[in-house]
Amino acid sequence: MGKIIQSILDSLKLTDEDDFEDIDYQNKTINRETYEDETKTIKKGENNMKKVHIVTYTHWDREFRWEFERTRMRLVDLFDHLFEIMEQKPDYRSFLCDGQLTLIADYLEIRPEMTDTVKKYVQEGKLEIGPWFTLPDCAPIQGESVVRNIQYGVKKSKEFGEPLKCGYNVFSFGQIG
Repeated sequence: MGKIIQSILDSLKLTDEDDFEDIDYQNKTINRETYEDETKTIKKGENNMKKVHIVTYTHWDREFRWEFERTRMRLVDLFDHLFEIMEQKPDYRSFLCDGQLTLIADYLEIRPEMTDTVKKYVQEGKLEIGPWFTLPDCAPIQGESVVRNIQYGVKKSKEFGEPLKCGYNVFSFGQIG
């Protein structure tokens, strides 16, 4: 619990003068006393925590909740903000583009001047694109479509750098026989 809770509470910049309400976190109550105990434990180097990996990404549906153009403008805002973060925080690790390249294609239709920026971050491994062209729902389509989608996605992704080397697919419900 320690480092995560410490990070959350430190981000609130609490001081001794601040009110400190109890916070429930994973069935444990965090209050001023437990926070201070956790902080002392961490500072002593008594770390028996598990390592947590956080993957920043988006799951992106082009036309699920809103019409395509409205969704695309939200995508443009997302990438504009992401690239600001990457520029301002060089230690920002990476962002996963939902295993598909369509996000980049849609973004660059609106912001073609950002092509070099996209290539830069893909080549640095900070922007993970592909291997799919568009993330398929594997249940209602034929296997040939799945294969061609990933072949095309890998080919187009290589125009920017190396595609993701993982068969990530949030819609992998299996092929209907």
